[in-house]
Amino acid sequence: MKLLKMGKLLLPSIILTISFIPLYAKAKTPKVDQTTNLVIDKGFDAVIENCVTCHPSDIIINKPRDREKWLKLIRWMQDNVGLWQLDPKTETVILDY
Repeated sequence: MKLLKMGKLLLPSIILTISFIPLYAKAKTPKVDQTTNLVIDKGFDAVIENCVTCHPSDIIINKPRDREKWLKLIRWMQDNVGLWQLDPKTETVILDY
């Protein structure tokens, strides 16, 4: 009898949990831009305007780097190949992306 009572308590919890799984999965699926294959998220526009202007987006996708390495690469491009000076807010948004 106790097992039956436990089942009556557990079943609604299990059903409720299972019903939220598709919602959770859908919320976690990022939107991807069809042209660049970049994730559409905060910083997407800044990356398009400042990075994809000169480079194909594949470089960003296929050569992932940590924040420190991206910053070093930005500085190298500014010092050696004419990348314009980024204002601090834009630079932070790009590095956060």
